[in-house]
Amino acid sequence: RKKTYFLPMNCLNIFFQPRQTFIQSKLEDLALSINRNGLMHPLLVARFTKKEMEEHIKLRNSSERQVVKLELEALHKFEDHYYVLIAGERRYRAVSMIIKNIQGIYHGSSLYTFYNKKIECSLYYSPSFLKFISMQLDENDQGEKPPSHEEAEYIDSYYGAMKVAAKDEKIRFTLSGFARKIGKSPQVVRTALRFSELPVLIKQFVKAKTISYGVACEITRLNTGVKIKDSELLWWANLAVAKKANVKDFK
Repeated sequence: RKKTYFLPMNCLNIFFQPRQTFIQSKLEDLALSINRNGLMHPLLVARFTKKEMEEHIKLRNSSERQVVKLELEALHKFEDHYYVLIAGERRYRAVSMIIKNIQGIYHGSSLYTFYNKKIECSLYYSPSFLKFISMQLDENDQGEKPPSHEEAEYIDSYYGAMKVAAKDEKIRFTLSGFARKIGKSPQVVRTALRFSELPVLIKQFVKAKTISYGVACEITRLNTGVKIKDSELLWWANLAVAKKANVKDFK
């Protein structure tokens, strides 16, 4: 269940999101839109008790990709509960810009102000770890999608966490079951997992748009059946850069 509630912005905890890249000019445009029209869509936020939050961060920390381990003591708490952003980081950042630069804005026939540094949120009470991930991916699919490589690393990170959790609880865990629950096809998940295994330099090529995510995924297919050295994968990636190759060229 959910309801709309105004929360202090500094009480929100923002963890690893499907989107990692935020373009400053687009954030400024969004801030101007919110400044002009108000916040049209509230943030989606999960509310957890202390025990639920401990379990949530335990699962996050179980992922091999979680480089910085989360600690409960370092999280923000408000009225004895923990609030974690599910979706809406772009809106959060845009409103933060308004608070920093504008005293208040006029909205309709009333003063719509951020003087109190609060933001409207739709609350979801105690979602399971898998439900939380599913909602994040679903919300990003409905809005402006994050870059494919960022979504892939997000899927890979929490696939590992859920696999560990299932093993601990002696629950049968399959890739197809995981894919179904997060609303993705098994092929999308397999591709994301393969992409995340690529050498860091190739992933940096994708991030810099030197090669496309699709080309990088084609390079991962070279590892099918026989394990290829990273140096050979990098050779293919450099060739793709030099030839300005597209997915069709690799196929």
